[in-house]
Order: sequence, then C-alpha cells, then structure tokens
Amino acid sequence: MRCVNMTPTRPWRARRKHSARTLAEQLNVSDRTIRNTVAEERADYEERSRQRRAQIIARSESGKSPRDIANELQISLSLTYSRIAEQRRVADSLVERREGEDDGPLGETLRVVR
Repeated sequence: MRCVNMTPTRPWRARRKHSARTLAEQLNVSDRTIRNTVAEERADYEERSRQRRAQIIARSESGKSPRDIANELQISLSLTYSRIAEQRRVADSLVERREGEDDGPLGETLRVVR
C-alpha cells in the first residue's frame, strides 16, 4: 500500500495519532521512515505546548490538584508535576530578594508570594 502524501520529497505534516512503530508495522516500512515523512510542524507543536503549559499553570493557581489537572487535560501526572515545578523555579528566580538587600526606592522588599 502506498500513500501519495508520504514521499521523501513531500512530507505529510500532521500530528500522528499512533506511534511511529505502530504505523511502520502497518505500512511495512521502518519507523525512521514514518518519523521523516509524517511529522507535525515544529511551530504547531510549540504552540500546542505553550497552550498546554498555560492551562496547567492556570488550573494549578486556581487550586486544583496535579492529579485533577492531569485527568482533565488527558496528560501524564509526571508532565503536570514537571510544568508546575518549572513555573515555581521561574517565579523564584525572577523576584526573590532578601530583607535588607537592594530594597526598592521606597524601602520595600520584593518577595515571591504563593
């Protein structure tokens, strides 16, 4: 069986619903052939990733548990924990100052509030 869109000169750009290994077995080709010819555009993937990250953070900030977030978004629990931890690291690195060091112009000290 040959698919017109799956030629090395004209890749078919779409998100796969099955793994490369599964598709390769069905089409009797190597999994590398599938990866090279059927792949989502990088910009599309990165946009989906940004949206998913924003959804995870918004739900986390609204008080939902990581397990509830993972179930709602149909993602793994480990991805949920990773994105929440990543956001906390970013927030901590942006605004943490110690009392007495580099106070603002009015003498206030900036701190991360959770």
